[in-house]
Amino acid sequence: MKDFKLISRIFSSNFFDKKTFPHTFFDIRNPFYDPDDSAWPHKEIRDIFEVLLNHSIEEGILSAQISKRGVVIRAKNEGGVQELQLTKKWEEWAVTTGNTWPRTTTLLKKIAQYWRQSAKEEDIRAEQSRIRLR
Repeated sequence: MKDFKLISRIFSSNFFDKKTFPHTFFDIRNPFYDPDDSAWPHKEIRDIFEVLLNHSIEEGILSAQISKRGVVIRAKNEGGVQELQLTKKWEEWAVTTGNTWPRTTTLLKKIAQYWRQSAKEEDIRAEQSRIRLR
């Protein structure tokens, strides 16, 4: 709790510019999974999000999480299978955070929504590719 108060003070200070927030601090590959429920982010980070999360920080985290995926290799005409797996993971985390951390849940749902839309786009590309091959 002491750390949470310190972080809150720093993020709320005049020295902290939310527009240049180091969004990668909340990188999905870092050790911020909660060991109790296996969800991202850690409960203490969820508490911070509930106090500090705003549109700018939310968009930065969303962008960072999507960018962390890196290069994608897929089978020909695979469609959005990989993206649907990502959607499921983010949706499960949103269920875990639930009503206890509503801002965090909203953020997780937005990330899941992004992956669901990407899955649909990949399905369309795969179908268009199959049609061209006929």
